[in-house]
Amino acid sequence: MCSRGARGFGFAVLVFLCAVPLLSWAAAPGGQDSRKEARAQSRTSDIVFQGKFFCSLVRGVVLPFRGTVLETKASTGQAVSEGDILARYELSREAREQIRRRMSSSQISELQVREAQAERAIAALGVRQRELGRLAAENLAPAAGPAQAKRELGLLKQELAGIQDRIRQEKALLDGELALLRHQLCVPVSTGGTPTEATLSAPIGGHVIWVHPDFRMRAELPAGTHAFTVGVMDPMVLKAHVHEIEAMQLAPGDPAEITLESIPGEKFEGTISRISWAPATPGLEQPSFYEVELTVANPRLVIRDGLKGQATVRNTQMRSR
Repeated sequence: MCSRGARGFGFAVLVFLCAVPLLSWAAAPGGQDSRKEARAQSRTSDIVFQGKFFCSLVRGVVLPFRGTVLETKASTGQAVSEGDILARYELSREAREQIRRRMSSSQISELQVREAQAERAIAALGVRQRELGRLAAENLAPAAGPAQAKRELGLLKQELAGIQDRIRQEKALLDGELALLRHQLCVPVSTGGTPTEATLSAPIGGHVIWVHPDFRMRAELPAGTHAFTVGVMDPMVLKAHVHEIEAMQLAPGDPAEITLESIPGEKFEGTISRISWAPATPGLEQPSFYEVELTVANPRLVIRDGLKGQATVRNTQMRSR
């Protein structure tokens, strides 16, 4: 009995002696910091997601009127500056007639005729008013004659003011219509004649990334045909849908490493530029994915619109929102 008690007591002493250093380490400030660092490291990880590349700015060039292609001056991949001529085309007969009607100033001419008539009537009534006043002063005409003429003169002046106001409005509308036609046709336009040819120009500086397959010499295309697409290829934008758990660990400005299957062996640097605060999949029964955009420099123009890429954001951790 005594022997077993002695052995139990010795074992208890040994456990106590081993636990003391552990307790001392846990109580030390350095030990707490190490545990916090370990927990922080356990919460950090790399976030990997896939997306598709798009030009950072895209503008389409639409044929405003039906016409026949006379000359194509731009092709896919060509660099263009804002205002560069992309193509020339001949306006159809129907388009020319439509433009002629839009440029017509016949209504203004009719109003100007009415304006001249009103001015002559005012001048004649003014003479009559003065004559009636002279006759009334000599008791040769009714005393109410000059007052009546004055009222008629006032009504004619109001009518003239209304006509002149209409003329100003119609001229402003015509000026706006001519400015719009100049923008659509990219050629000089005036009321002196109807143009027979027009051009398409680049709305922005960039590269031609798409040309309508039917846009070629002598092809006749209807109004509204999307003829060209011009895009800014440096920088490019990588758009992706990221699961809510990972999206909450991202923030604008985070750097990312990007690879493309289409360009093996190369890595590109990107930066998160936008994170949507509304999910792309709002359904209750579906997991929430948020749209994330990354800006990626593309000085060599090797990344094209539509390519898929994989982004890796390193050493991220949960952020409090």
